[in-house]
Amino acid sequence: EQSSSRRAGMAEPLTPELSLEARYAVQLEKAMAGLGTAMAQLCPDIELQPELYTTNPMPLISDLAKTRIAWMRETEAKATIEAADKAEADAAADAAASKTSALQGVVCWLDAHLEGGDGDVSKALEATLVRLGAKTLTLGKGKPTHLVFKNSASREWFNKAEAKGLLIVGTAWVDACEQEGRLVAETLTL
Repeated sequence: EQSSSRRAGMAEPLTPELSLEARYAVQLEKAMAGLGTAMAQLCPDIELQPELYTTNPMPLISDLAKTRIAWMRETEAKATIEAADKAEADAAADAAASKTSALQGVVCWLDAHLEGGDGDVSKALEATLVRLGAKTLTLGKGKPTHLVFKNSASREWFNKAEAKGLLIVGTAWVDACEQEGRLVAETLTL
């Protein structure tokens, strides 16, 4: 027999699909109502070992066991996905943290220019160095460990850095440290 809403040409309201957990709860409630105290005797460990009851001749119990298994698998799959997502996020965070501390303890003076000595590129280098964990100082100030030098029209800061015993590196050294995510040998990039 058709419902009055169907006869009137109206669509029946859709009922949302129950989650496996909710479906299991409904089936368990029906089983408990139908079997009462016998439920505990017929399937005492259905919660922990539902696979033992999937072939039970009583549909109430076998359906309950199958739903429990499906729910357990779904829960395990979600946990696996969440663990993989967390591991991926942790690895990304570790990589980011590694890069932000790659040059920890490095303190730089910057004297870097475009070809011919024109156009100071020190500001762009400063951003990269700071992102990698280094500190930068105004030329002539503080106690630097490195001078990043390239194409300066004057060798004044190069000579001062050399006299102070600083490690003198080129901009390629900064690029190499960024690519490697770590402090690379200073001798390879000047």
